[in-house]
Amino acid sequence: MIEQAKSVPQNAHRRSPYALGIAVAILGYGLSLLEPSIRGPKLWAIFICAGFAVWISVLKLRNLIHGAGWIFPRTNVALLTAVVIEIWLHLWFSH
Repeated sequence: MIEQAKSVPQNAHRRSPYALGIAVAILGYGLSLLEPSIRGPKLWAIFICAGFAVWISVLKLRNLIHGAGWIFPRTNVALLTAVVIEIWLHLWFSH
C-alpha cells in the first residue's frame, strides 16, 4: 500500500510535461488567432505545429494513463521541437 502511494506522484510528475505541452500549444495558437498580421497560410502553419504538439502529448498521456497504445518515437524531442517551431513562427509572422 505504501509503495502504491509513492508511485502516484511519480506518475503524475511524468504526465506534467505533456499537459504543459498541450497548454502551451493551445495558448500559442490562441494568441496567433488574436494577431491581425497572422492570417491564411501563416495561421495554418502555426495550427499544424500546435496540432502536432497536442497529438504527440495526447498519445503519450494515453500511454502513461492506460499503459497501452502507440507512442511517437522520441516523444520529448518531437514535442519540444513542435512547440519551439510554433513559437518561432508566431514571433516571425507577427512582425
